[in-house]
Amino acid sequence: MTRILAEARRSPIPGGSGGRKATAGPVLLAIVSALYDRGDWAALESALADADNGNSSGLFALADRYNQRDDKGHYTNLIDANTAINCADSAEKVPDATVQRALTSWRKQYPLFGSSLALGLLTCQQWRAPREPLPTVRAAGAPPVLVIGTVNDPATPYASAKVLARTLASGRLLTWRGEGHTAYPKTTCVTAAVDAYLVSLKVPAATATCAAS
Repeated sequence: MTRILAEARRSPIPGGSGGRKATAGPVLLAIVSALYDRGDWAALESALADADNGNSSGLFALADRYNQRDDKGHYTNLIDANTAINCADSAEKVPDATVQRALTSWRKQYPLFGSSLALGLLTCQQWRAPREPLPTVRAAGAPPVLVIGTVNDPATPYASAKVLARTLASGRLLTWRGEGHTAYPKTTCVTAAVDAYLVSLKVPAATATCAAS
């Protein structure tokens, strides 16, 4: 992956429809897209092999699916909506100096995704619309609230699930040691636990864990 990314930075890879060439951006986005679901790993492997042979069409297919771009070059409002929601939900503005420190540190610590994640901290700096930060919710007095966290989720960190479960007065964390984004209904263990909760309000044990497979 890192070698193909480096090659795309030096010389964009041809093969996309309409004469598009893959720079490092689409290559990285294709990798992110495939990491959402283990079922896409084979497609990513094939796309990277094709790119290594000078054909980026498979990488563009994965990247375009993530961005919701059709074959005519039209996009949905997915990215705009995510930006608006994320920025409106928080009052935090990350100072330039903090971003610079993160960029320097994360680039070394996380060579594949560090730079893009650090630069992502700039997203809401210039957001001028009114913000309505989310309040802290305790749900005091509520029945047990089931929270599911995937240990190797590339989009919603497992650490956040742990924080949410602790924040809720009646939060109960179910850990899935799997890969990809979201957990239900990917294994019989997770499916059984969630179905039992939804149907009969039966909650897992406080330290319940489901194996990866």
